[in-house]
Parts: sequence; structure tokens; C-alpha cells
Amino acid sequence: MDTQQRRLAFAILATVVAVVFFLVDLRLPLGVAAAVPYVTVVLIGLLSPRRTDILVFATVCSVLTIFGYVGSPGGGELWKVIANRALALYVIWAIALLGYFLRRKDSALRASESRAASVAEHRDKNVDPILQVTTDGIVTYANPASVGLLAFWATTLGRSVPKLWRGRATATLDSGRPADFELDCGERVLRVTVVPDASGSLVEFFAHDITDQKRLQVDRERMGRALEQSLNEVFVFDATTLRFIEVNRGARRNLGYTLEELQKLTPVDIKPQLSEDAFEKLVAPLRAGAREKLQFETVHGRKDGSTYPVEVHLQLCAGEAPFFVAIVLDITERIRSERKLLDSERRIRAWLEHSPVCTKIVDLKFNLQYMSYAGVRGLNIADITQYYGKPYPFDFFPKAFRDSMTKNLEKVRDTGEVATQEAPVSDTDGNTLWFHSTLVPVKDDGGRVEYIMVVSVNTTERKQAELELVEARRIAESANKAKSEFLANMSHEIRTPMTAILGFAENMEDPELSEREKLESVRTIRQNGEHLLAIINDILDLSKIEAGKMSVDRVNCHPSRVIAEVASLVQTQVAAKQLLFTMEYATPIPETIKSDPMRLRQILLNLVGNAVKFTDAGEVCIVAAFVNRYDASFLRFDVSDTGRGMTGKQASHIFAEFSQADASTSREFGGTGLGLTISKRLAKLLGGDVELIQTKFNEGSVFRATVATGPVNGVKMLTAATPDGSDRPAGPVSTAHNDLQGCRILLAEDNYTNQILIVGILEKAGAMVKAVKDGWLAFDAATAARDEGATFDVILMDMQMPVMDGYESTRLLREKGYTRPIIALTANTMDSDRDRCLTIGCDDFVPKPINRALLIEIIRAHWAMATENPVTCSRS
Repeated sequence: MDTQQRRLAFAILATVVAVVFFLVDLRLPLGVAAAVPYVTVVLIGLLSPRRTDILVFATVCSVLTIFGYVGSPGGGELWKVIANRALALYVIWAIALLGYFLRRKDSALRASESRAASVAEHRDKNVDPILQVTTDGIVTYANPASVGLLAFWATTLGRSVPKLWRGRATATLDSGRPADFELDCGERVLRVTVVPDASGSLVEFFAHDITDQKRLQVDRERMGRALEQSLNEVFVFDATTLRFIEVNRGARRNLGYTLEELQKLTPVDIKPQLSEDAFEKLVAPLRAGAREKLQFETVHGRKDGSTYPVEVHLQLCAGEAPFFVAIVLDITERIRSERKLLDSERRIRAWLEHSPVCTKIVDLKFNLQYMSYAGVRGLNIADITQYYGKPYPFDFFPKAFRDSMTKNLEKVRDTGEVATQEAPVSDTDGNTLWFHSTLVPVKDDGGRVEYIMVVSVNTTERKQAELELVEARRIAESANKAKSEFLANMSHEIRTPMTAILGFAENMEDPELSEREKLESVRTIRQNGEHLLAIINDILDLSKIEAGKMSVDRVNCHPSRVIAEVASLVQTQVAAKQLLFTMEYATPIPETIKSDPMRLRQILLNLVGNAVKFTDAGEVCIVAAFVNRYDASFLRFDVSDTGRGMTGKQASHIFAEFSQADASTSREFGGTGLGLTISKRLAKLLGGDVELIQTKFNEGSVFRATVATGPVNGVKMLTAATPDGSDRPAGPVSTAHNDLQGCRILLAEDNYTNQILIVGILEKAGAMVKAVKDGWLAFDAATAARDEGATFDVILMDMQMPVMDGYESTRLLREKGYTRPIIALTANTMDSDRDRCLTIGCDDFVPKPINRALLIEIIRAHWAMATENPVTCSRS
């Protein structure tokens, strides 16, 4: 219990005792009753330091006295007693109160005098300004420090202080409590404390110069705001406990912690890759004073468990309480940028190394610093680094290129302008290559050329293409000329036999024409028709070859018989010109070989036919030989003549399409100019070739044809050529009137003239023929006859017809179970056309124009097979 509490308890006890004694009333003597309140009031006055205590207890005593007076019953003596008691109490109270105030005033005066004496000495020596001011604002005291600092208004005593000070003084006296305020004096800032004097008439102003403190506070606030607003992370942590003291907002936001949470952590807690021991080893140089600061990269861990890379700048601040300061930079973007830059560099390097463009870098002395792989590959250099630091262009380049490149490099270096050139260079093997080069100056920030980049594109193929284009243009122009001549020649070749055909056909209408003249007309028409067909066949053969659709059938054949057939076919022309025609074997030849006899006959017939055509006198000779070359066997046929021969220029394009020795040749001798071209390509299909091995103008020519024989082991060898025509694969076919006797044939043909022709041929051979004009009528007629039990033995189906073509009609018939032979008739003679006919269900294929012997033979063969086995029909 403190002093105030003890005093209060004592006062309460005294009051209670006074009340009890008062209630005893008249039982005690007057002196005793009066003494009790007196003693009580005196004790309160002596013990209580506050006026309010005395006033309260004195009032209580007065109230009790009045209550006792009013409340006492009766009058007389009792009244007097009470009045005397009340009077005594008031007198005692007044005396005690007066004594109290006198005692307090005297004590305060002595204390004030003692304090004033002590303070006066202290005030005069104090470095801070001290003023004593009355309630009216008049200065009664100012120490020397105040005179120097507040010279503008406190230089003399008795002067009034400013209104602000007077207001502060009045407020302090009214409240009775000290107060503080700050005073800005321009260059200086004061903290003023106002203290009321005990007398209540004076106040004292104690001023303290806080200018430096305010500046330091402002600097700290600015620094704090700067650190708080910094995008970098700032950490301050204790050097002993390592716990964080301050962490700026940027760090808190990035880490995801509050300041209170971070103040419980250490740097080790946010560095997942760092232990406490490792951290102590890290900061040991700072603790030892060997380093002022550390810089290193590490990883910080966020509250959510994620991490991010940082760069740390750490410094130790020594003193009584040392601490670390860490400035941390989030380097996520920097690392991402570095990675992007590295990836970009890798991509550029990969592009340079794998680009078809050769990139070179040379310094200002024209020494090579870098060359991409395209240059290494293009120039056939094994290791380009051996040329780094050496002059460019290289010594093995042609002098013209070196001079031109050096001149352009000097231009780029001296002017800073881009230059270009295209010139041939040589690789290390001496091969000539063409390069188009662009020389680009690479400049620094000041616009000075630092080095030169040479970007070169290999244009060798383009140059070759240009040369080939020129040659192709020449060839195309020549071909166009040849084609123009060919078309003119074709017009002549086609119109000539057509003129004969139409003219002699018109003669046949003359009723006065004799039988001999009619027979001659028919023969002429037939000969010209065959000639026209040969022209068409040549064109079709070439188109097949050009389209890649020409095929050959390699079967066992007799080359000696093919030679004999060719000799037989040209015998009439040879005899007409009275030429000598011979056949020889330079070496024994195989009796049989694997080849296509029809194509071989076509090749030889063309060569021998040309020899006869261009020879007016002398001889034509075929010399056959068996040769082995490149581990393969070949038959060689040399066809020589003593005819016109050719000049070198004529011979240079003899195998070109639509070409003869010259335009006059076709006009004089006729022909399409396709024979040698077709023969050469057919020979290549048969594994050989056709070549002009010798020619001399007006002395004759020698052509050589070779074909592969295939294996000939065990094959009989023939030593002499004979005009033997036996066992020929295609002899005359019997056309007796009874070859097709009893054969029922359905003919589907939309062309009326062809109907008459084919029906006439078949009926003369003994067949019974029903003709329809489209595929739908053919389908109806065939199915109706089968349903009536009179099925046709053979159907001849034209493929190109209106309403329904032959392909669709044949397909429907086969779907309906029709099994009798169906033979295709078509003017489309390509192998693909034949295959298509056989695929949709036809049994065989007869091309137009119609060869009557071949037509009758094919019909007879399929009719015979169908008769033997009427359920199934084989297909050839």
C-alpha cells in the first residue's frame, strides 16, 4: 500500500470515529466531544498534502454538526450544548485550516527559494535556452543561451514574448500541467517545454535545439521511404541471431511473408540451397574484416514453396549491435533474357552453320575471322580454322576473283557502303564454282566500320541452269522449227495418200471403168491406206514412248527369222531400184534370244527401209554379230548402204524428234522423221541402242542397232544367214469361206460403214451376224438370246458407243452371268486400253482398222474354246 492509500485509509477511519463520538450525544463531557473532531481535523490537515482533502472532511464535520443540531429533540440546555459544539467545531476547523495554509505556504516558499537558487545557477550554465514569463507574457528571466538563439525577441528582459508563446503559457497555467511544442526558427528547430510555476503566476520555457535530430529524422524517413518503395529487396538482420529486423515491402511482396512472420525467420529459412553452416562460412570474410561486402547468386524460397533466382549484395555494419544489410536483386528476368539471348545466339549459329548461304567475317586488314559451314562444304575445305587469321580471298582463287574481291573490300572499308559481286572461284580440287557475294559493313555506335561481313550464295546451279536454259531455248527453237516442218510434212504425208484413196475411190464409181482398172484402183487405195496407217502408227508409238507407256514383251524368238522377214518386206523396193541386198553373220549368232520380235522387226525394218530409200545405186547390207560387253550378251546389227550419206551437221540431229537430214529430204523421199527416234527408244527398251557409227556425204552411212539377248547358255549358234521363211510367227491366215461356218455373232458397232464392212467380212467367212448400234441394245440382244436358248457364240463389242459404251455393257453382261466370249473392238491401241478391256470382262482385243485375217483367226480360236467348254471361257 502506497502513501496516498495509507493517508486515505487514515482519513476515513478518523471520520468514522468522529461520527461515532457524535452519536454518543450527551453522554460524554463537552470537552471530550469537542476534542474528537478537533483532533480529527488537525490530523487530516497534517497528513493530507492536498487542499481538497481538508475541504471535504471539514465539510463533512460541518454537515454532521448541523444535522445533530437540527435533529436533537427538545430545547433549552440541549440546544445550547449543540450550538456550543457546532461553534466549537467551526472555530477548530477554521484554526486548523488557517494553520494548514500557513504551513503549506511557508513550506512552498522555502522550497521555491531553495530551488530557485539551485536552478538559477544551473540555468545560467545551460546550453539550451530557458525563459521565465509572467501570465502577461513578460520575460522575467532569460539565460545566456536564449539570448543568442532567440535574439530576435529575447535580447532584453521585460520584453513581451510572441503571441504563440503567450497562448502556450496561458494554456499551461490553466491546465496546471507541463506541455511541449516545436518551434521552427528558420535555420534551427527547437523543442520547447512549458512548465507552470508553483505560484501560478509564472511559466518557464525550456527550449532544446533539435535541428540535427530533425534533419536526421527526415533523412531516416526519406531513406525508409526509399527502401520501402525500392523494387529491390532489402533485408536487415541481426549479426548474432541472424533474425530479420527490417524487410522492405518489395521483399515482403516477393516472398509472400508479412514483416511479423519474417522477424521470426533467418536468411537460411528463405534459402533452400543454403544451410546455417554454409551461411556462416559464406559470411566469415565479413565477420573477420577481410571483405567489406560480398556479392553472390543464390535462390530464394517463397512462402508458397516456389523459388526464384537472386543476386545478393551483403554488407556487415559493425557497432555495439552489429547487423547485416542485404540488397537483393530478383534476376529472374535477367536469366530469362540471358537464356533467350543464348537461344537466339544458338539459333543464329545453327542457321549460319546449316544455311546454304556462306557467311564470312573479315577484319579491316581483310584477314578471315569466321566462315560458316556452307563455305567449307562449297569450297571443299576440310578444316576452315586453318585459314582463320589469314588474308581473304584465298590464294587458290582465280586472280580475277581475288582482285575484284579485294577492290570491293577496300570500298566497303573506306566508304561504309554495301558492295556486291558475282564471279567464279575455285575450290581446293580446282573445280570452278560461281558465287554471288554481298559485302556488308558492320559499324560501331560511332558509325565507324568495325569489320566486314561477306554473305555469299552458291550460284553454280543457277549459272548452269542459265546455260542450260540458253541451250534449251536453242533446242526448243530448233524443235519448234522441226515441229513446224514436221506438221507441214505430216500435212503432205497424210494428204498425199488421202488424195489417192479419195481419187481412186471416186474412179470406182465410173460405170465405164474396166475390171482391170477397178482392180488397180482397189490396190492403190489399199496401198495408200496402209501407208497412212503406218504414219499414224509412228505417231502413236512416239506418243506411247513419250508418255512412258510403251512396253515390250521379252519372249523366246528367232533373230534369223526376223532378219529374213525384214528382207522379204523390202524385197520389192530393192528390186525396183535394182539394188544388191545381202545378209551376213560376222560371228555365229544364237538361234533364239529373249526379246520382243515385233519391236526388233520394227527397228530393223526402219533401218533397212531408210537405207533402201536413200540409196539409188549400189547395195544395202545387214551384218549381224553376237558380242559380250559388261558381263552381258548383245546382238549387233550393222545396216550399211552406199546412198547419199550425211554431213556432220545433218548427222548431229538425225535422232531428234520430227527431224530428217534436212527439210528437202522429206519433200523428196517422204516420211515423218520419227523412224530413227522410235527405233532408238525401242532399242533402249530392249536393253540396247541405235547409233550412227559412220557416214560420209554422197558415200553412204552405217547404222548400228543392239539389243540384249538374255541368257544364251546351251542355245544353238547359227553361222550363216538364209532367206528361210519357215516357222514365221505371223504367216498368212486362211480366209476360207467356211472358217466361221455356223458361228452366231453379235456385233455392237455404232458406225454404220464399219457395220457393213465387218458384217461383210464375217458373213463371207460363213458366220451369222446380228448388228446393233449401242451397248444397251447389245445387252438386251445378248440376254434375250440366252434366255431363248439361242446364245450368241461370240460378241464383238465396240468400246466407244453412244447411249451405253462397250465397257459398261460388258460389265453388266458379266454381272448377269454371261460367260460366252466377248471380244473388244477399239481404235484405242495403248497397252492401258487393252488392260482396261480385259479387266472389265473382255476375252480379247482387236485394234482398228480391222485386219480381216487377224479378226477371223481370233474369233475362230475363242469360238473353238467356247464350244469345247461352253461354261467357262478362257481369256487370251
